Amino acid sequence: MVETAFKKTAELYRTNYQVEHFKVPGDMGSWLPISIYYLAIEHEGSMIKIEYEFGNANLAEISFQLKYNTKIPELTLYTRTHLSRLFFPRQHKWAITSNYKRVKRNLTSALRISGLAKIADNYAFEPVIKGEFVNDTYIFNTKFSLAFPEKEKSLVPVIEFHKYMISYLNGLN
Repeated sequence: MVETAFKKTAELYRTNYQVEHFKVPGDMGSWLPISIYYLAIEHEGSMIKIEYEFGNANLAEISFQLKYNTKIPELTLYTRTHLSRLFFPRQHKWAITSNYKRVKRNLTSALRISGLAKIADNYAFEPVIKGEFVNDTYIFNTKFSLAFPEKEKSLVPVIEFHKYMISYLNGLN
């Protein structure tokens, strides 16, 4: 099912996907099968790199880099846990740290427009998103657990979110 989603997504964005299957030693002489799916999509001169790992950490990581620009803000976004949202339903589900309110509004819009907010509403989808400068390069990184149903349906919304953020951050010049 995941392989089909990556194949269709690669066709949709006119790119190729790669998959790597291997086994690592597990407990008591067993072998743990691991599959890592890779996809790279170019948008406005930046490469969005997508990696979904199944079998060990069950983790997705998506990232892109931008050239140095003093107007691009550092930011952190994470979701409040699914459990805390059940006990405190009126509390906002997104915790965003940035010095700029406009960035917070645009992040919230990007989550809604891309479909990631809907996934977070329905599942225990709890991404951690960071935008920070490392050696004069702005690195935007998203990580989340793949331990939720229909995880393959997160692929296109994740790509659309990152495309939106590239366009928004490039527009801050």
